[in-house]
Amino acid sequence: MYEIQNFEQNKRYDSLPGADGDSSKCQRGVSVLLPSARIAAKREKTAQILVDDKISDKIAAGLVASGTINAEDREIYKFGLKYIANIFLNAATTLIIGFIFGMVWQSVLFMVSYIPLRSYAGGYHARTPLRCYIFSVIFTACVLLGIKYIPYDSILLLTMTFVSGAMIFVFAPVGDENKPLDATETMVFKKRARIVLSAEIGLICLFLFLNLAFIAVCLVVSVSFAGLMVVLGKQKNKNRKKNLSQ
Repeated sequence: MYEIQNFEQNKRYDSLPGADGDSSKCQRGVSVLLPSARIAAKREKTAQILVDDKISDKIAAGLVASGTINAEDREIYKFGLKYIANIFLNAATTLIIGFIFGMVWQSVLFMVSYIPLRSYAGGYHARTPLRCYIFSVIFTACVLLGIKYIPYDSILLLTMTFVSGAMIFVFAPVGDENKPLDATETMVFKKRARIVLSAEIGLICLFLFLNLAFIAVCLVVSVSFAGLMVVLGKQKNKNRKKNLSQ
């Protein structure tokens, strides 16, 4: 949930020595939204997407017919369209739940802080698109309840932040069988996860210093749940390796 793949970064991977993609095929303007051929092929079967194949297929076919994209890039764009639509579906669901809870701005602030951290830190993923969506709904409800009921105590908030932050700093990025990471992705994502984490910890400290704990708590919950997903993902991978070795 809430994980946005850095498509432009994927294109850069294929320009590295030894990569087998060809980013020059993508049309300018639209290409920055779509994954490279290598990444799309690796993740096409495992991406957690709820959007109907027929819709993205018709859109991709229309782009080919209009000459906007090349026919050989159709599957790449089809994948990208489904992925982007899935992101909007999750965002809309979060806003609806936030409206039900009367916590719209809190849900927006949570998404803004959680999405980049989760994108680079990785962690636990459900096995199927439906399970992922159900998990997302429950997850969002738990997040908003946490924001609502966690005491605005600076010591507690800082403790939660630094404990969760330490987990992210040490273990991230954590790949998954549904979201595998290669060596280059691991190196880049580790650096970026630490940068995002440092920025959010700095903002938390600033908001607490300014006595804006009601804002800081949204970021604290973001870091805490991102840390939880990292730990759960790490344990899931450990259990999977153990089962495969038996």
